Amino acid sequence: MVKIELVVTVIAALAAVAAACFALRNSNIAKRALQIAEQTLATKTAGVTIYLIEGFRRLEADHHYLVAFALSFTNQADSPNSIARIELQVEYITNDGRLTNLLFPLEPAAPAASQMRNLAKLSAPLNLLAKSTESGWTFFKLPLNAVSGTIHRYRILAILGSGQLASVESYLIRTITNENERV
Repeated sequence: MVKIELVVTVIAALAAVAAACFALRNSNIAKRALQIAEQTLATKTAGVTIYLIEGFRRLEADHHYLVAFALSFTNQADSPNSIARIELQVEYITNDGRLTNLLFPLEPAAPAASQMRNLAKLSAPLNLLAKSTESGWTFFKLPLNAVSGTIHRYRILAILGSGQLASVESYLIRTITNENERV
């Protein structure tokens, strides 16, 4: 005859194995739920990317450089985003070999030729819908004597409404000397 203690022990062991199987299954479901939540958060909070289309600088009659960049801002998030500020960081090497940075704000007044290459002038703040792209020109005024040395890099900084930073760099831009040259 089978002893009662043995039957109880076997039933308890089977219950423990079943509980372990359920725990393993629940653990796998929780891991998958966490992955889905992380992916959802990543797509909702994805940042803005900047693509540099073109850049140039031109010496103006009032002795400053007009620096212009055609840019494309893409909101990769599933929710709307905004660009609060756009700035130009000019990194240059002084005549005595020091690396220096200057920041220039976006020029609010559009120059006469602001509709170049069928792109309008962009201004900040710039609202971007979910998964959308806005393209256009940004303009900056650089006083002629502001940079004393060799320009190493131009960096366009976009400060988002969330405080995040997006940037794109250009090491070379065209210098336009003939005012009649078509862009």
